[in-house]
Parts: sequence; C-alpha cells; structure tokens
Amino acid sequence: MTVKSASLPFISDKKVQPGIKVSEKTTKIIDVTGISGAENILRLWLIYLYRLGNLDPFMVRFKDQSQRQMLLSAELDDAMQFADVVWKLESVDVAKKTSVPIGILITKELNKAKLLTGTCITVAIDATKNSFKIIYQAVLLKHKLAPMLDNMPGHIRMLADGVGQNPRQKISLLPLLSAAEQQQVLVKWNKSERKLGKYKTIQEVFETSVKKFPDKIAAVFENEQLTYQELNAKANQVAHTLRKAYGKSLVNVFVGLCVGRSLDMLVGILGILKAGAAYVPLDPSNPDSRLLFIVQDSDAGAVNAK
Repeated sequence: MTVKSASLPFISDKKVQPGIKVSEKTTKIIDVTGISGAENILRLWLIYLYRLGNLDPFMVRFKDQSQRQMLLSAELDDAMQFADVVWKLESVDVAKKTSVPIGILITKELNKAKLLTGTCITVAIDATKNSFKIIYQAVLLKHKLAPMLDNMPGHIRMLADGVGQNPRQKISLLPLLSAAEQQQVLVKWNKSERKLGKYKTIQEVFETSVKKFPDKIAAVFENEQLTYQELNAKANQVAHTLRKAYGKSLVNVFVGLCVGRSLDMLVGILGILKAGAAYVPLDPSNPDSRLLFIVQDSDAGAVNAK
C-alpha cells in the first residue's frame, strides 16, 4: 500500500519547499469548543487534511512531548465516523529530507512552538487545552492561495461544531464551510449566466464563434481535434444531407443520433440542430430492440448513424 504525504494546493510551488530554512509566521492561538483533548483536535486536523486532498492513506510529520519526530500515517474513508479515525506512528530519520510538507506538533508550550523540520506548515496543538495554532513559511503569504491559511481555523471550528452536534455523522458529511463561504461557492461563483443579446439558438452562438475564431481548436477527443471552421463545415454537410434526404422542413422533427462518444457525435448534434430538427440520443451499445423502441416511441423521422 502506498502512503502519500498530505499536501495542500500550494505546496507544489517552487518557492514553497519543505526542508528549506525560511522565516516563519504564525496565527494566533485558536480555541476549539465542543471538542476536548489533544487527540480529538488531532482527529479534526486529520479529517480536514483528508477532506482537502482525499488522500487515502496519507502521512504527516508528527512530534509529541517526547520531542521525538515521527511520521504519522492515517487511513480514512468517507463512511468513517469521528471516533473511527485512528493513526499509527513510525520512526523517521530527521536528517533525511523526507518530503512531508505538513507537520503536527503536540506541546504544552504553544507560544514557543516552532515549524517542524522539513515542513511548510505545522499545526501546533496544546496538550492540556483545547487550542491550536498554525505555523507556516512566511513565503506562503505571497502566494495566490495564501488566503486558505486564514480560512483554516474557521474550517476546524466548523468541523468541531459538526462533531459536537452529531458525533456519528460520516466525516465526508461534516460541515466544513461557513455560511458565507457556502454562499460564495454555491451562489456567487455560479453566477455564470449572461444575456445572449440577439442570439436565439445554440447553433447561432456557435456560428458566431466560427467567425471569430475559425482556426482555433473547438473540440478535442483522444488524439483527434477539430477547429471551429472544420467542425462547422462537417456539421453543415450533415445538415445539408438531412434536408436533401427528408425533402421538406425539419422543424418539429426528431432525428435519432446513433453514434458513440466521439467528435462525430458533436458533428451530428450540431448538424441536426442546423437542419432545424431536434436530436434523439441513441446509444449504439444498446440492443437493437431497445434502439427500435426509442425510435418508435420518440417518433424519430430519421436516424443518423455511423
């Protein structure tokens, strides 16, 4: 079984590397309510790291009051409850530059806690109080994802509140984001609608893109690709063939499209729409009897297949 070191999105940055001696910054001491004991706060952090990276199993550097630095590995899964989270420790040669960028320190002197050797971020947990603080390389403040450091304490508090309210909740369902963050992720970041102005149909919007970017890549599938101009030309051929074969307007007509996942599927969809018809997707892997039923049930006037 391969054990990965727990990571955060910005740890891979060339300017942020474990083991490099750099200046440190620290958050203020954070108190956690609803959860008691250093081991339970450690559980919260392991759940948090798992939720961020979904690493199973994963590893962090660990140092307790014995002052001996070790590697802590944990194996989590979505169905676990808070009390199910356990870990194991193994010795590590601190002199070796083992790439484990996140550390956890258990200490009775939280104010004196320092960044663990070989880490970019160290979580220092008070051994006697329900408190922790985060110590990190100062260079992280200049990184575009540094705001995550500001959000970490709040996320841990949210997890603690969730465990306090429902200790038997699956760790994958414990709350992580505040109400404001949920609003931002689910509402503000999803405000992607825009007025299309004079455009009325998908094919008209596509044709506008063809005029603007004729030689840019419009679609890629495996080792194949089509530019906007190429895709438009192929779709026009399909539309012309359908109009010629049908002999009259295809408005309010359903055309079956029996093509596997490919660029041909995209060409077929656009071609049918350009002809003025609506397409009925047909999975070529289905039995003939199933395909026949769909065609008859949808009253498809034609079938485009390859």
